[in-house]
Amino acid sequence: MSNIDLGYLQIPTIPCEFISQMVDHLEADTCLNSDLRNHLVNLLSRKKISISEYLRFFRALARHLDDEMIGFLPRRVPLGSFAALCQMLYHSPDIITALENYNRFYSLFLSPGDTLLNTSRLSDGRLITINSLGELSGQPMFQQTVIMTLLRIPAWLSGRKVSLDLLRFSFEEMPFDEEFNYLYGVFPTFGNDTASLLYSKSVLDCPIQPSEGAEDFGDHYIEHLLLWSSQDDFARNVYAEISRGLLNGKYDVVMIAKELGVSKHTLARRLKTIGSSYSEILIRVRKDKALYLLLNSSEPVESIAETLGFKELGSFSRAFKSWTNLSPSQYREQAGDATIC
Repeated sequence: MSNIDLGYLQIPTIPCEFISQMVDHLEADTCLNSDLRNHLVNLLSRKKISISEYLRFFRALARHLDDEMIGFLPRRVPLGSFAALCQMLYHSPDIITALENYNRFYSLFLSPGDTLLNTSRLSDGRLITINSLGELSGQPMFQQTVIMTLLRIPAWLSGRKVSLDLLRFSFEEMPFDEEFNYLYGVFPTFGNDTASLLYSKSVLDCPIQPSEGAEDFGDHYIEHLLLWSSQDDFARNVYAEISRGLLNGKYDVVMIAKELGVSKHTLARRLKTIGSSYSEILIRVRKDKALYLLLNSSEPVESIAETLGFKELGSFSRAFKSWTNLSPSQYREQAGDATIC
């Protein structure tokens, strides 16, 4: 095992460009206080940050602005608004009604006559488009936040994993776009006229069976937007246990099940109900941490392979190339050149 500090392995990481997108539309010198500016500089000095670091900065920024949409809409969205919306959505008769109510709710914070979404093709075509609301509606973070919400709300209300057949953004492709498949479950296209998504068949027909209460979902909505397994705490726990197990080589499915207090068969069954599996989560853990280590350490590729539980360098290289179409060395070189932080 290498001597890398591996504490971060227990949580997912994301590129620091997501922090840049959070504030690009704001005048940092006038909109941020000194503490937020210093925090921002610290985060942007790194190539990848943890989900928890992202969450802390977002919450601090939203509190400072008293705006859950951090300046992306014409009118401020006071803190607690999304939680109030969740209480209303919880009692929706079906998914389509819930999405239409979501659209009506956020229209309250737009200019008169404007709506956030075009839902005219929702019932018959499973398609939702983000309306053009001026320059800010083309911002990457705005589009990503709305799209992720449209993915997570049906997942929460139906109590099952929701998938997309198509995802389009209007902004241009970015150096870290390989992360998008991780976040959305589908690789999007970029540079389109509008941002839109197409739900997979049967999503809108799912009965309302919320996976958790409205208060719990609303209070942790940012986590739900960012964590790929956010609709199921059990899957998150499997992710964390695999991450911890990598530290001491104890991460096979039997060991992980034992740590979680269930049998191997129960673990498999519970993951299957949300469309996941132990092997899928193991791949996600390894990929996420491989990207982190290649960008944030000078450790040899051989040491990274060992850290992630690969017995042979060739096995790691083949797996990594299947994730990125690049060898580990090529990714380290190209990603380093493309980093804007």
